[in-house]
Amino acid sequence: MIKRVLILLMGITAFWVSGAFAEDLDVELSCPTSVYAGSVLRVTAYVSNDGDSAVTLNRYAAGMVGTNTNNVLSSSRVFGPYARTMNPRTIPATGQTVKISSLSIVNSVSADFKGKMAMVVVDFVNARGNSLGGGTCLVNVP
Repeated sequence: MIKRVLILLMGITAFWVSGAFAEDLDVELSCPTSVYAGSVLRVTAYVSNDGDSAVTLNRYAAGMVGTNTNNVLSSSRVFGPYARTMNPRTIPATGQTVKISSLSIVNSVSADFKGKMAMVVVDFVNARGNSLGGGTCLVNVP
């Protein structure tokens, strides 16, 4: 379990470091206020492009992480990262923000998160699997 958490933390670190090499995409995620265990979790992304050319998005990595006991690392639960595809969306090079709704994170939120707050991670990737930009948000699992 600790190995999975460390892999996710390394991925999150790479996500922030990769910003220096990204396509100048700014991503803001919007999670629902809450989601119940067993439900599908979908989020909305607001993506803007500060680069010199348009970027077409059609792939992303998604995951969830949280603790289920005493908020300690050894009890963390990691779901993902999952490789996801979506209908292609072109983000123009004008700095215009494009709303991308219903990005699937997990098909069923684990009961391990019940009564906790979970962090959701989305990272858009190109055909080579390199990060183009991503974001995080929090969701309550009552």
